[in-house]
Amino acid sequence: MRRVPIDTHAANPLGLLFAHITRAIAAVIFEDPCGLGRHTAAAMPLLPTVSGHYVTAVVHLLRGLALALQARVTDGDERGRLLSELDDVTGWLAARAADAPTNFLHLLRLLEAERAWTVGDFRAGALAFDAALREAGSVSACGTRALICRTRTRPAFFLAHGVEYAGLSPLN
Repeated sequence: MRRVPIDTHAANPLGLLFAHITRAIAAVIFEDPCGLGRHTAAAMPLLPTVSGHYVTAVVHLLRGLALALQARVTDGDERGRLLSELDDVTGWLAARAADAPTNFLHLLRLLEAERAWTVGDFRAGALAFDAALREAGSVSACGTRALICRTRTRPAFFLAHGVEYAGLSPLN
């Protein structure tokens, strides 16, 4: 299979946005934090092309995942900047979840879990991951549910907090 260069879509902002979204999702699946960061950063300025559509929430979710991953491996002022941007993205989802919890609450809970993990709050992270799964299970959000499961079961989350059995389980 031939990989189409992303700049093929340069003249089509909508096509370019969806190319970045697709590659960002692949980066989550294949645990490629650099690709996730690159594609979500490129997708954010393209969001006006889909203003008012659910895909804007997916981009905010993916951007939040990228920021949390980056913040976990960064120190100092840069870490603070990443956490601040994560808070902005999370706040955007919180505003949507307040108006339409069925559509957005599971996404918000996932970003809350990621932030808790990033700042070392295992209990809050585990509870928020659980809430994200519960909320996603109540709607037909199979795509985002799969992302939540993929993120929740990252062995690193458990291993970083000394939960070896869950971290090393073959079900991960």
